Amino acid sequence: TLCFVAFANMRGSLWEFLAITAILGVFGVMTSSLVFGRVIVDRFDKARGLALSIMMSASPLAGAIVAPFIGKVIAESGWRSGYYALAAISAVGGVLALSLIGRADFGKAKERPPLRISKAEFLTIARNPVFPMMMIGMLLVNVPQTFASAQLKLVALDKGVSDSSATWLVSLYPLGSIAGRFLCGI
Repeated sequence: TLCFVAFANMRGSLWEFLAITAILGVFGVMTSSLVFGRVIVDRFDKARGLALSIMMSASPLAGAIVAPFIGKVIAESGWRSGYYALAAISAVGGVLALSLIGRADFGKAKERPPLRISKAEFLTIARNPVFPMMMIGMLLVNVPQTFASAQLKLVALDKGVSDSSATWLVSLYPLGSIAGRFLCGI
């Protein structure tokens, strides 16, 4: 939320933009699916894979829904207003997520003995032929998404697509990501 407010108040320096982006990259991870995955793993035993797929799809789905709204805000009021709208959505979403998590059942997680993995066990996992394939697969899935989601509208506009159509393309892209995640999960 604070990074979106900072983006809205930028004064034009590339270094200012890069600094805010770096801070968002470092602290944004603390609000990612990596953190929320722990809640899913602690609370789901039977349909854990499906629960994780649904959780991983929430962010792209929200992006697909919010992109047209933000596009309209930017078209009517400018990009600074778009960042303020993102800040408001982020704040409301954060409070909602924290309220849905609650504090119940975390006592159970503390009762479990801590998971300890020895160096030999780690090396066994790392030497398994499936492990590098999974790592390469995650890289291939996530790297293009990072670049495409950040630049898709600019590329579409450069190719002559109208502003509203480019916004809808940005909205459709995460839906493809959701479909891909579920297909890979299956």
